Amino acid sequence: MYFLLVLFLMLYSSQALAIGLRADSTNKYEMFVPNTEYGFAYEILTDGRWVNNYEAYADKELKGYVVFDKTRFENVPPGSILPLTGKIMLPSELSHPGWNHVQICAREDCPGEGAMCGRAAVCAAINFMMLYPGVNPVIALSAPSVNRDQPVDFSVSVENLGEEDIAGASGRIEVYNINKEKVGEAALDSKQVKSAQKETLTAKFQTAGLLPGNYSATAFVDCDGTGREANASFRIGTLDVKVVDYTKELETGGIKRFVAKVESVWNDPLDAYAEIRIFDSSFSVAAKTATNRILPWQTLDIEAFIDTSKLEDKEYSVTITVFYAEKSSVLEGSIRMVAPPESAVKEAVPSAAEQEAPQKQGVSATTLTIILVIVVIILTAVNIFLAVYRKRKD
Repeated sequence: MYFLLVLFLMLYSSQALAIGLRADSTNKYEMFVPNTEYGFAYEILTDGRWVNNYEAYADKELKGYVVFDKTRFENVPPGSILPLTGKIMLPSELSHPGWNHVQICAREDCPGEGAMCGRAAVCAAINFMMLYPGVNPVIALSAPSVNRDQPVDFSVSVENLGEEDIAGASGRIEVYNINKEKVGEAALDSKQVKSAQKETLTAKFQTAGLLPGNYSATAFVDCDGTGREANASFRIGTLDVKVVDYTKELETGGIKRFVAKVESVWNDPLDAYAEIRIFDSSFSVAAKTATNRILPWQTLDIEAFIDTSKLEDKEYSVTITVFYAEKSSVLEGSIRMVAPPESAVKEAVPSAAEQEAPQKQGVSATTLTIILVIVVIILTAVNIFLAVYRKRKD
């Protein structure tokens, strides 16, 4: 009985529809301007299967200031595109400084009176920034990775979300190695940052003498006595492509796929290929991969196809040589060759008795599903008929 009830609910829930909302952006950030009108325009993408009704509504703390040009769309043909337009009548001030939010939403009706369905809805967010009293700097540090002995061009964005201008924003950047030891610093330039505006401070850091590896940086920025910090990490690269992993086991008896995982620690793209040699004291076999483009700091699988038909079921030595930018790196290791399982060697050919035996006809999953659906419909109709019959009898 519970199984039939689940099927019944699945039938009705399949009527749940879907809608979309199209715009240049569904998550906007704007500065709050008192006593102004903010217009919006979206498109509702309706379901392509049913005639249905749709409604527009607003949500979040600024919903009371939203005025729609139209809130109801009746008897909409399948696949229609509906204009969702209106305006936000912004007041003289908002409830609190910082980000204040509103959502412009649309949802569908159930496709029929009394129908059981899930009502799909979709929303787009508009966020308004009300400035803070005084100065309120928000900073972010950008620290790009470089190659060895190249300078790092740091940049710090300073956005003033305060009502007053910042007369001077300045500071420094300190650089630390992986052991958290300070290895140097660079001075940022100084700029004025007006209210509701953003400026970028820069600093050039020389990496000469620093070893390749991972580094971190901290920006210390002073904005008219208000201090802010921001952190970022970067890497100093070296011209090297390393083999970090490879296929440790292959089957004998044919052409087999061998994969080498390589990693670039260089800050520019590289073209690389590998040569693989599997050998022992008396025999060897070799293969070569295609040339692959490896992006900066990327780990990539490169493959070769090796003829293992003359290799035995035992352990061999393997050498993987990667060639790139007129350089090469070598990894030496071992690989285990294994005979394929006996079942894989036999050809999947049926015996004469199997060929002559008649094939049993089974019931497909689709047929079973259709039968169950019909049973549910019949049971539902019987229940409705009995309910009506009892009601008339009473």
